[in-house]
Amino acid sequence: MGAMLEKLGFKSGCIYEVIITTLNEDGTFNAAPMGVAIIDPETLTVKPYTDTKTYRNLAREKQAVVNIVDDVLLFYITAIEKEKVKMLPFRRGKVVSAPALSQAKAYIECTVKGKPVTYNGRARILLRAVNYTVLDPCTKPICRAPSLILEAIIHLTRISPLITAGKFDQALKLLKLIELYRDTIKRICGDSTYNKLINEIYKKAKQQCP
Repeated sequence: MGAMLEKLGFKSGCIYEVIITTLNEDGTFNAAPMGVAIIDPETLTVKPYTDTKTYRNLAREKQAVVNIVDDVLLFYITAIEKEKVKMLPFRRGKVVSAPALSQAKAYIECTVKGKPVTYNGRARILLRAVNYTVLDPCTKPICRAPSLILEAIIHLTRISPLITAGKFDQALKLLKLIELYRDTIKRICGDSTYNKLINEIYKKAKQQCP
């Protein structure tokens, strides 16, 4: 199972954006976008807020499904328009009772490992992968770092022309954006290739700015 987490694209040290589905107390299901990270060959960690359905369901049912999706509309619905979650099609898991989203490209059935550790209104919960289903072999979990790096590269290519044109304020705004991307990547990917690359981009951008 641990090897499969890596084959699905999970790498140590990075946070990935997924949708976690859990069972509500009344038997309906809840879906919420969350960041997860791999901490050992068969375990993911998630940190929900303790006042959420996701936390209450995980604490009570001790199970969940980690859905790998690439449709941003699903992230929007499950984060913002939660009243529409009940209309999303789902499929039953093979091992756990919590359902998987039908639109998921792959999903991992999990059980809660140990007791949640609560701190500052949040909980650190370990999810042990007990089964997986891959519907699209080309899918990978979403990490925000690559998109942020691409934006930073585009900004970097624009800084020099802006300075040449005397548009210093616009160049500095792009530098600030790259700095924001750098800070975000440091938080979600730590000591990774992504982090090293964004630091190099920021360094070059700062050298170009007056």
